[in-house]
Amino acid sequence: MEMDDPEPDVPPPELGRESYAMREKVVTKIAPPADEQFFNEPQEPPPDFGPEFYAKRDKLNTIAQSLGTDKFDLDDKTVRVEKVATNPEDYHILDARSAEEMEVGMIPNSISRASFEASPKNFEGKPVVVYCTVGYIGGGCARELINKGHENVKTLGDGALLGYTLHQTESGIEKPLVKQDGTPTNQVHTFSPDLAPLAGDGMECTYFEDPSSVLREANRDIRRALHGWNGFEMDDDDICEEKVKVSG
Repeated sequence: MEMDDPEPDVPPPELGRESYAMREKVVTKIAPPADEQFFNEPQEPPPDFGPEFYAKRDKLNTIAQSLGTDKFDLDDKTVRVEKVATNPEDYHILDARSAEEMEVGMIPNSISRASFEASPKNFEGKPVVVYCTVGYIGGGCARELINKGHENVKTLGDGALLGYTLHQTESGIEKPLVKQDGTPTNQVHTFSPDLAPLAGDGMECTYFEDPSSVLREANRDIRRALHGWNGFEMDDDDICEEKVKVSG
C-alpha cells in the first residue's frame, strides 16, 4: 500500500501566513531575547571609553579593596556606577562623607546620612545606595545601616564617587556633580592628593591636608560601629577613648 506524502508544514488555510507573522511579532514584544530581557541596563561603559578609563577604574577598585572593603560582606549589595548614572531615579543616593567633603560637590539628588537616619521611612520603596570617595567609608556605613535593620541599603561600586565622576566626564559631562544648592559643578573632594588624577578629565580637586589622620579616625568610627560583628574589634586606643567618654 502506498503511503501518502506527508503534508508540508504550512499554516492551516484558515489562518494564513499573515496571521502567523503577526503572532511572531506579538511573542517578540512579550518575551524579548534573554540578553535583552534581563540586562536592559548597561553592565559596562560603552566600548569607546578606551583603555585609559578602564585602567583608572581598575586602580580605584584596587585602592578600595586594599583598604578592606571585602570585610563588609557587601558583594551581593553592590550597585554599578553605570546603573546609578543611567537610571538615578531608581535609587535613593546617600552620601556618607563629611560635611566638608559634601560641600565641595555631591552626586545629584544625594541625601546625607543624617537626613536618612532622621526619617528612614521617607526613603522606602527604592534601594538606598551609599557612597564615599572610593567605597571604603561608604561600605562601612552601608554595613552599619544594614545591621541596624535597613535591609534595602546597598553600596556604590566601581570606585564610588571618583568612579562616578570618571564615568560621567568620559561620557562628556563637564560638571557631573552639584553643590548643595543644586548648582552643577566640576569640583570634587578626592580625600587625598594621590586620588586626584583618577577623578576624570576636567575635574577640579581639593583634599584633606592630612588624609591619613582622617582615615584613621574613620577606621576608628567603623570599628566602634561594627564592634562584635564579623570579627570587628576595637583596638586599645578605641577602648581608652570609650572609657574616657563613660567616666566623663
